[in-house]
Amino acid sequence: MTEDQVSDHVAEKIREARRQRGWNTDDLAERCGLTGNIIENIESGRRDRDGRRRRDITVDELFAISEALNVGPLKLLPNRTRPDSSEREMAIRAALEDLERDRARLEELTAVIARIEGERGMLEDRVAKSQWLIEQMRHSD
Repeated sequence: MTEDQVSDHVAEKIREARRQRGWNTDDLAERCGLTGNIIENIESGRRDRDGRRRRDITVDELFAISEALNVGPLKLLPNRTRPDSSEREMAIRAALEDLERDRARLEELTAVIARIEGERGMLEDRVAKSQWLIEQMRHSD
């Protein structure tokens, strides 16, 4: 659930609870120590040109509003659904398969690195011998 979806859900829950009590936004605002304008902005979900909410509810506002409505703040938040055990098992299995592929690839790369290091050692030896031979040829004149 995106942040905007959470904010929209909370706004709807506040609006519903307020209307069930027959209160307007000013009534709720008075009971929770906020302004009617703040309540309207929270409930309306006004958005900017990019489609993002202009104003999200703060934690302090959530608690003040929930207290005024006489409901726990969690009642205003969306329920988090936990994946069932079969979904978790599938996710774990997929993660283990990814891990096994990564481990196999790491072993392949380790072997490649060992081969390259061996070739490097042989090339360094050949270069050193060639430099020594060239130096010997220069000094033999």
